[in-house]
Amino acid sequence: MGEQRDHEPDDNRREFARKLVCIPAYVHTVDSPDLVALIRDVSLSGCYLLARRRLTVGDRVEVVLHLTGDPAGPVHEVTADVVRCETVDPDRETLWWYGVALRFDVELHEIRQQVDELAERLARNDERSG
Repeated sequence: MGEQRDHEPDDNRREFARKLVCIPAYVHTVDSPDLVALIRDVSLSGCYLLARRRLTVGDRVEVVLHLTGDPAGPVHEVTADVVRCETVDPDRETLWWYGVALRFDVELHEIRQQVDELAERLARNDERSG
């Protein structure tokens, strides 16, 4: 079972630095109103998430981000386009079957501080546990 990958044009690549995070999110599509996802990294212009269902390149989605990392905490909602969807390595044991790259409709400058704080907190936790 080989990797299935839909490529995005070079001009769709993100312009801002990615921050490694691990936060829950909900993705709303026409077919699935509450697709649970895990955001692996985020930037001001988009994110890469892990999902259990394939999304189609070009799909419009609404994403509910839990930027504090707490599913019960405050959320930030954003609309986005699916720019890439790839099959996660089938030899890995994981709950997540697809990696999905999203490009936000607008750059989310208002979340920069929250994302930076979350990434720093996660990095500190990794240093302590590693």
